[in-house]
Amino acid sequence: MKGIPTLTELSRELRENPSLALVCDFQPGIPVPSKQRFSCFLRNTPNSLLQELRRHLVNQLLHLGKVKGKYLSIDSVPIKSKVRENNLKTSCANRFDKSNPPKSDQQAGLGVEIYLLPTKKHVAYFWGYRNHCVIDCESEIPVEEETKPANVHDSNMFIPLFECIRNNYSFNIKGVLGDSAFDSEHILKYVFETLKASPYIARNPRRKTNQEFVISSGARVCIAGFKMLYWG
Repeated sequence: MKGIPTLTELSRELRENPSLALVCDFQPGIPVPSKQRFSCFLRNTPNSLLQELRRHLVNQLLHLGKVKGKYLSIDSVPIKSKVRENNLKTSCANRFDKSNPPKSDQQAGLGVEIYLLPTKKHVAYFWGYRNHCVIDCESEIPVEEETKPANVHDSNMFIPLFECIRNNYSFNIKGVLGDSAFDSEHILKYVFETLKASPYIARNPRRKTNQEFVISSGARVCIAGFKMLYWG
């Protein structure tokens, strides 16, 4: 699977890859839509219609056995707004003041990206959104998604997304995977009691210090609490 982050790249990929264009129902010999045409289509098409089409396709894949829905994974990715505040080369007063959103994108929220480096943790702020997505682990196909301002925390989207899944699909969920952002009591309780599934969610250290990384048997464990195996 290949990520295509922009409409410009989408249009170019369809032009240069006829087999992909054919799968997307673009006929050979007919020029594929330009970036402007894609942009106009997305702007004039209600998002609710696109969501309805996606759910219909997922249900078709479920009927064909391509999507199982037994194990689901949830995560989010940042979508940075094209505003001058995000360009660190520009001079901008109160660049990341959450009470003063960019004038060119008033709906954007102030988000944070955390990069775990070998010796330290790097934190970077940005204005924009986050796309929260639940995928079927076996097929890697998205089954539910929603985009919110970047200041909406991942944990606040867990239950709403899984309620949409319960209302739109007949999944027999056995397990839910997620990172430490979803390690909270109300989410774990929801997985156990409502979904009747097992949570495979990384442990949040809650700012604890002097963490122990070796268990009594002498085996090392990762920061999420899982036993690590030596592969040679």
